[in-house]
Amino acid sequence: MSSNNVYMVKYDDKTQQWYGWDEMAEESMNDKDGVRVLSFSAAPYHADTRMELEKAMEDDYTLSAEYGFATDYLPKDGTPVQFED
Repeated sequence: MSSNNVYMVKYDDKTQQWYGWDEMAEESMNDKDGVRVLSFSAAPYHADTRMELEKAMEDDYTLSAEYGFATDYLPKDGTPVQFED
């Protein structure tokens, strides 16, 4: 059985931090109007650099994300991701 997940990462210019989420890699019924919305304030991970963020996320999970790291869309079906405060 596959994990069907992706590590979403995004840089926020306002806070000058990288943020990370462990997400399902395709659209779900919870997505609104075909867009996944992720909140910087609810991100379980943040770091000064992308390298630090990716290391923290990989170290925290026993299995790597099946679809690796992405920044703007869900890799399994191309669902766009929107980031907000």
